[in-house]
Amino acid sequence: MTGKKHISNISSFRVIATFVLLAIIGISVIPLLDLNYKPSRTNNTLTISYSWHNVSPEIIEREVTSRIEGTLATLQGVTEIYSESATGNGFVRLKFDEVEDQQMLRFEVATLIRQVTSSFPQGVSYPMIYYGGGGEDRTLMTYTLNGKYSPQELQEYAEKYIRRPLSNIRELREVNVYGAEPVEWELLYDIHQLTGLGLTPDDLSQAIRNYLGESPLGLTSVQRSVSQSEEFIGVYQVAPYDREISWDKIPVTKKGDRIIFLNTVSKIRKTYQEPTSYYRINGLNAINIVLVASESVNELVAGRKVKELMGLLINELPQDMTMTATYDSTEHMQTELLSIVWRMGLSILILLVFVWMTSRNLAYMAIVLLGITVNVLVAFIFYFLLGIEIQLYSLAGLTISLGIIIDNTIVMIDHVRHQHNRNVFLAILAATLTTIGALSIIFFLEEEQVLRLLDFAYILAINLFVSLAISYYFVPALMDKIRLKRRINRRSIRNKRRVVRFNGL
Repeated sequence: MTGKKHISNISSFRVIATFVLLAIIGISVIPLLDLNYKPSRTNNTLTISYSWHNVSPEIIEREVTSRIEGTLATLQGVTEIYSESATGNGFVRLKFDEVEDQQMLRFEVATLIRQVTSSFPQGVSYPMIYYGGGGEDRTLMTYTLNGKYSPQELQEYAEKYIRRPLSNIRELREVNVYGAEPVEWELLYDIHQLTGLGLTPDDLSQAIRNYLGESPLGLTSVQRSVSQSEEFIGVYQVAPYDREISWDKIPVTKKGDRIIFLNTVSKIRKTYQEPTSYYRINGLNAINIVLVASESVNELVAGRKVKELMGLLINELPQDMTMTATYDSTEHMQTELLSIVWRMGLSILILLVFVWMTSRNLAYMAIVLLGITVNVLVAFIFYFLLGIEIQLYSLAGLTISLGIIIDNTIVMIDHVRHQHNRNVFLAILAATLTTIGALSIIFFLEEEQVLRLLDFAYILAINLFVSLAISYYFVPALMDKIRLKRRINRRSIRNKRRVVRFNGL
């Protein structure tokens, strides 16, 4: 290789320095990558789910599902509406042609849902809105709080002193507390007294609605006899538990200069719904605190913040309460990631051992190893810029691409070493594009499968495209600085024949 340049018009040192700088940038963006356990991509589908305990599908369909369908049908861009009503629950699924701003779409749907809930019967839960048709489970962690208290007392404590601090973690989309029946406020009023004041039960309902700024779940039609006067009971569910309601400050009407407040014309008491199930651990009542991660966040970072805060909250628990983590997706994620990294390292080791067996040259090995390392680090930059998720499927794409990257590097090394030019690049380009083109089969799969495998295809394609630049520029530049001795003898020819037979196999 005397006097011949592998890189025309650009010095080898400048090329090497450029790629090393890019590799350093790639290292710096690693903490910024979106690291998840499962894919979080969602399609253009929005699902609204709700529940109504022990109510038949026919009633849920008539009273809830059909009303939501009719209201949401007015949204622009809706191409399909699908719904199901089952015993005790139901959902409505909307499919859109294109969604430019998911947050704005969700806000529009939430506004329409808020309007229609005022007409729901008592007992219907407030609808939950989420993207996808069920999608992947985004539960980050689950904690269990138990102690020598009633389920309602445990839930009230969790709502006040655990749920509120956790809600300040922006990586969490939802903090749900389950295990106790909802709190209710019973309103007892004398129908004759209301009539005398020119009021109706609807006037009480409207006064409460105006005060709370939200629609209560409505009045029941239960009739009672109390002290020989006929009374009705009205039941309101108010959440969350930490909301203080000043019933004596709720104005109902004005008679002359006198303002009549709610507690003047009704008796108010706090009760709980009849329990439908009980949950205990070691004989103690318990409730569950379920934490759901937001879309497109680093779940490891979210898990670390939750654990730090939970450590402080556990130290502040009353003496008769304990709280333990019953599910932690970050532990599963770390285990899987370590397993994948171990497999990836083993794959690289096996490939390098094979390269060593065929070359028996440390300089050759150094060029191959540097090529792989810089290739992966430079690819990290594109992962970050394109918003590629690092999760189980995409890491599989990274592992698979390593063998093809090494192939491209070896082909260029051998060609430059013997022919002193880069004319083989056209063949490398064609082979690489053929491999990338084969990934197009993913887009012919079902939509849910496409969403799972999209990052896998992107990472594989990015790594292979970067390998083209590495083989065309970086490898020849390294060979200018790391000289390889050309060795042609019977043994080397036999080794190359073995390589050809192995590759054929």
